[in-house]
This record gives sequence, structure tokens and C-alpha cells, in this order.
Amino acid sequence: MNKIIFIWAVTILILGILVMSSSTTYAGYQLEEKMDVSIMMNIKWETLPDAGGNIKEQGSCFIQASGEVIKFVKEKKRRSRKQSSGVSEEINYLPQGKMKVTYKFNNKYYDRGSLCAEEEASGLKEVKGKDVQVGEPGFSLVALLGMAGKGTALQLCGDLNKIQEKIFTLREGPPDDNYMFLFTVPFRTTSKNYKERCEVPSPAGRVFGLNIALKKLDEKGMHGSLSWNARASDYHQAVVKECGGTTQFVEPSPGRKYNVRCNVTWQFGKVKPFVKIYQITENKDIDITNGETDVLVGKKVKIKAVVLPYADAGSGRWEGIPDTVISGYIANDDTGKVLKFKDYHKSEIEFFFVEGKPEGKKVTLTYTADGGKVMGKTSFRVFAPEIVMKELRPSKEITVGSIEKIKGKIGCWLYYGKLIKASPPEGEPGIIISHEIKLPVKFSGHPHLLQHVQTVKEEILEHHDIDYFQMANKAWCLDTYYPYGKMEPVGSPYKDPAPNKIQMNDTPSKELGLSTNEAHIRYQFQTYLMFIPSENPDDKSCAWIPLKVIEWDWRAGIKRMVDWRKDPPCDKDTFKILYKFPANPMSKDCKTYPEWTCNVANNKKKLIDGVEAWKKAKSEQEKKASN
Repeated sequence: MNKIIFIWAVTILILGILVMSSSTTYAGYQLEEKMDVSIMMNIKWETLPDAGGNIKEQGSCFIQASGEVIKFVKEKKRRSRKQSSGVSEEINYLPQGKMKVTYKFNNKYYDRGSLCAEEEASGLKEVKGKDVQVGEPGFSLVALLGMAGKGTALQLCGDLNKIQEKIFTLREGPPDDNYMFLFTVPFRTTSKNYKERCEVPSPAGRVFGLNIALKKLDEKGMHGSLSWNARASDYHQAVVKECGGTTQFVEPSPGRKYNVRCNVTWQFGKVKPFVKIYQITENKDIDITNGETDVLVGKKVKIKAVVLPYADAGSGRWEGIPDTVISGYIANDDTGKVLKFKDYHKSEIEFFFVEGKPEGKKVTLTYTADGGKVMGKTSFRVFAPEIVMKELRPSKEITVGSIEKIKGKIGCWLYYGKLIKASPPEGEPGIIISHEIKLPVKFSGHPHLLQHVQTVKEEILEHHDIDYFQMANKAWCLDTYYPYGKMEPVGSPYKDPAPNKIQMNDTPSKELGLSTNEAHIRYQFQTYLMFIPSENPDDKSCAWIPLKVIEWDWRAGIKRMVDWRKDPPCDKDTFKILYKFPANPMSKDCKTYPEWTCNVANNKKKLIDGVEAWKKAKSEQEKKASN
């Protein structure tokens, strides 16, 4: 074989050559006699785990070409149909010694996880358009104008059984101008073997190719930027076509051996800069410029802005991003922290929407570059579940009693509510909080979880036989566990299990020891209803979102009336309740996340120095309670 031949999917494109010296405007775009060319290909690959065999590959190839191409016209025919002035034209652009390509290739071979060989290549070559010899890079660009563009689009994207019928019944309509190009870069490689008997291919030639089989030609010119993932049998060839505004990535041959990641950009001629915004997904980047994307609160949004034709974002800034969006949320028994979004000047960003509506809330984002001269925008419709308060019932009782196994102990307690026993709970808990959610129709059946997170401010004053103590936290601390309660799954042994529902029965308490003579307590709580759009509570592609917060508190004071040495029972006669204030809970929409740097379980008693200090501490606590 002496030549590399460019074979297009459309058989009518034979590279006959007629020189055209004038420039012509099509689809609002000026086709010049000479055009600058810029092409970049960045391909990475690795052998799939299930591909079979002991040898696994991992490699990359970076190719960059630039230079100039000259216009040649194959044919220009005026259609003979009456009352028609339609033109069918094919214009070829070929390099004439003024186009260069650089390449860098590396492929590593692993035998059972150990590096056994490496294949490399790099260099600079001239790109040719005619009479391309073996081992030489080649390039050809074809503009398909008028009926040539329509026919080509029909052949590549239409129903093959009806192509002939459609071609002969085409009516006059708007111009359908398209273009296609083929770029191939062959080179020889060298290899190094690090282990004996490493079964790898012998050093030979590699040929990487980019075939844009069909692309719309409009007033913005000939340019593009594409990124995609593929499970493919080959990582050398990238074949792409655009049908009806949808980009299709064509598998060059059947089979699934490699995981391939491709990034390609190109620009031919003069192009007015503009911004494209892409949604980054696992398999490919989706163009969402000027579009609207539905998203559920708590689902990670990954987008990037590209200033084309440069395949770079330049020095730009995102605007329209709500102040409430976050970059993440970290929560455990010791820390609760919101990671605030700060990447307004980065072209590629990821974040989570926190606020939405059941019917959707429209949010429009813009990316502005080049001092405001270049701008692109996209919109999101942000959905949030509807929240239904099923029950919010505070107890009116504050009790002194001995309750079996409350907090794992048998003892005397001052607690909120009135229980017969604590495990399993019987009687009246201090507070019952129950919610249900309804997912938006668009996300009906979407996996999700609910949980409660509770923070607390604890203030306790105690008088023992001869000492006075205080235990308090001024900042909000986590109430013992993260999370405080979870949504019970279907099939739970607990009563009334239901998806979309969560209930909390809480009975906060303070143990009264043998040496306790007097105690004054006040608890303030924030109980957050949290939602995540995943069945995995640690899903990195999602974040917990606060939907509601219930604010409630209770306080009471007691005084021992019977000396502990008489072994009195734990009741209201042994401990007189001096005052009691049950909770008056308030349900609020969430504006902030629960955050903490402390856990109430780690609170320690501090000694109060003397009676006067004790009286002062009591007075201050009473003032806070009355505010």
C-alpha cells in the first residue's frame, strides 16, 4: 500500500479540483480562499477490567495541528427546476505545505498489575492534502452547500430505505449548509521492555484519526469542541456526526475493550468568539447553552464554560449563582460544616442547589469573558420536595421519675414528657415530630433518604452537698449523634414504616444524683429535617439539604426535699419541681444548615466558686429563659 486514501461516507465526494479565486458567503458565513487551521486532540485510554487477558494498557496521545489551507471547488451546479435558483456546491480545502502537526504518544503495558513494557512516540510533521504517502499526516476539509449539504445530511442521518425517494422529492427550503473533515496522523513508535516474556505488540506504526463526518455550517463558522467517554474496541479513531442538532459518536468497530476519553477542538478560518456551556456527565459533556435543565436539590451540578473557538474559558466569571448554593456539606459526630461556593472565577465548577420549589424554580446562570464582550447563559429549573407536617406534638408534662434503662441506666431523672418506661417507649415522649415529603412529579420514584439532625444549647446548674457546678455550651453543639434519627425503610420492624416519612420521639432528660440538692436546667433545640436525593447517605454526587427546622426548648428547676440517706423513692415528693416550662415549638423554612464544632456529650461540669457566684449564675440563666 503506497497511499492513505480519504474515504467519506458520501460517495459523491470525489476530490476533483477546480480553483475558485473569489470568496462567497453561505449561511451568513464568509468562505475565504485561504483559512487558518487549528486542531487539538487529547485522547486517554485504559483496558477495561473485564476485557480478558493478562496484559492491560494505559496510555494517552496529544496531537496539535496548525497552519493554512487553500480553497478548491469541486463542482457548482445550478438546479434546473423551474422557479428555483438553488445551488449545489462542494468546496474542498487542502493544505499546501503550510500545515504542521506535533504529537506525543505514550502507552504502558501492565502484566498482572506490574509495568512490563512502554511504547512511545513524539515529533513534528508536515500535513498534506494530496498524494499522501504512507507514514505522512493528511487533512481534507469539505464544505457542502445548498443541495449538496441537504443530500449529505439525508444520507448520513436519514432512513436509508427512503433516501432515493426523499432526494427526488426535496422541495425548496432554507439553506442546509454543512461541512466535514478528515485528519489522520500516522507515526512510528519505539518500545522498552521491562520484563521478559511481556506479550505486547511489536513496535510498529500507529495511526490516529479524527473524522467529523457531518457538522452544521452557520454564521458562527467552522469550529467545535467535544468531549466524550466511550467503551470502544479502538482508541485510535474518533468518528463524529451531527444529526438534527444532536452529536453522535460512532463506534469504529464492534467490541468493548477500552475505556476511552476524547477531547477534540478545531477551528477553521475566522470565528467570532462565543461561550458554550456544557454539563459534565460521566460519559460525555452535554451542550446546555441557552437551554433549561431540570435538577433536584441536593444533586451535584457540574458545568463548564468554554470560549470558542479557543477551547479556553479565558478570564471570565459566573453570575446568577444563588448565594445559597454550596460546594459540599461535611457532617459527623464532631463537626458539621458547610463548604461555601467560592469558584465564581473558575470556568469549570461543581455545586449543589439548596433551594427549589415543588413546581420548579428557574435559575439562570451566565458566564462572561473578555471584559463582558463574550457571554453565554444557561438555565436550571430547580425542584424540591413538598413537605407535609404530619405531627408536631409537645408534651405538657415535665416529670421526676425512675425510668428503666433511660440512657442505659436505672436511676432518677428529671425529664421532658411522662413515660412508663423508656425502652421500648411507652407513655408520652417530650415531643413528637413527624414529616412526610412528596417528590415532584418529574422526579417521582427518585431514590432518596430523610434524616433528623439535632443541635442543642445546654445550660445546667447543680448544687451538691457542698459544691456548686455549671455545665453549659454557648454555641450550638450536636445533640449526641449524627444523624439523630433516620427514615425507616420499607419493611422496618418499627411501627408504621413508610417511604417518604420520618418521625422523631424525643425525651430529653437530666439525671438526678444522690448528691443533687438543687438543679436548674434549660435545653434549647434545633431539629432539622434533612433530605438527600440518593439511597446512599454518603453519596459523593449528592449533598444533604435542610428542608425544615423545628425550634423548641424546655426548662425546669427542682429541689431535694428528702435526704438521700433515707433511701427515698424517685418522685415529686423527694424532688419538688420549683417551676417548669414545656416546649412551644415553631416550624420554620430552613435558611441555613446545621453547623457545629462540638458535641453535647462532651460537655463537662465546671465548679462554681461559692454561693454568690451560684446565685449570679441562676439569675443570668433565668434572664435568658425569660427573653
